[in-house]
Amino acid sequence: MNGTVYRIMETKTLTTENGELKTRDFLVKTEGEYPQIVKMSVSQIRCELLDKLKVGQNVKVQFDVRGREYADKESGELKNITYLEAWKFSLVNVQDIV
Repeated sequence: MNGTVYRIMETKTLTTENGELKTRDFLVKTEGEYPQIVKMSVSQIRCELLDKLKVGQNVKVQFDVRGREYADKESGELKNITYLEAWKFSLVNVQDIV
């Protein structure tokens, strides 16, 4: 996906049943007639790689669509979450960052 870095959030550390998980979100504004602001995530060692990006830079992001099912803690209802996990960033017309 190509777009412009719109915002980069701080790294969060979550405690899971498998240990600690570092995650960091960022927003990319897509190109085209109907631009969208898309939230993407990175995890673990890739969190630090976002430090190399700056708001306003044009990027190409390669990502996987991830999803999982979980039980709501209060109601016990099964719910699903879908997120976009980025694994490679390239500045448009410049060498790869990651």
